[in-house]
Amino acid sequence: MGSTSNVHFLMVLCVMGVRMMMMGAEAAPHAHPGMSGSRTRSNPRVDKKSVEPTGPDTITVPLHLDPSYRIPSRPFRPIWNHSISPWTYNTTYDESRFPPFISEVRCSLEGCLNVAGKEDRNLESKPIYHQILVLRKVMGSGDRYHYRLESKIIAVGCTCVRPSIEHQQ
Repeated sequence: MGSTSNVHFLMVLCVMGVRMMMMGAEAAPHAHPGMSGSRTRSNPRVDKKSVEPTGPDTITVPLHLDPSYRIPSRPFRPIWNHSISPWTYNTTYDESRFPPFISEVRCSLEGCLNVAGKEDRNLESKPIYHQILVLRKVMGSGDRYHYRLESKIIAVGCTCVRPSIEHQQ
């Protein structure tokens, strides 16, 4: 579940960065091409090796991920085992992505469990999808890297639904 809290923390940081970009060049550590240098502020915390903007509409905003701001996780009931539509987790790893580990769900049954704990095919077990934001490490000019914000749709749970039946005419 730590991966989920990391993703939510990252999404908050990205939203804050987008809001800062919307406020104008004052939020950016580098001067926007075409804007006067007098509008930018110097920021002593900005890394001097930051990747320079690559296009006319690019603004660079520092992203500092501090693990001390993580919300501590608390014990929880494993709902994937107690659901009438149980699921298992499949964790993927990609070193060029932040977060590098993402856990996705796979529904364990085609149907759903009835009161007796037997699979009932009158209902269907379907995944619940959620869109997340990830950072992708991309090779830039020379030997420099930059991060591209991407969205990814992942399955986060399973639920029971009535089967959709289409009657032929």
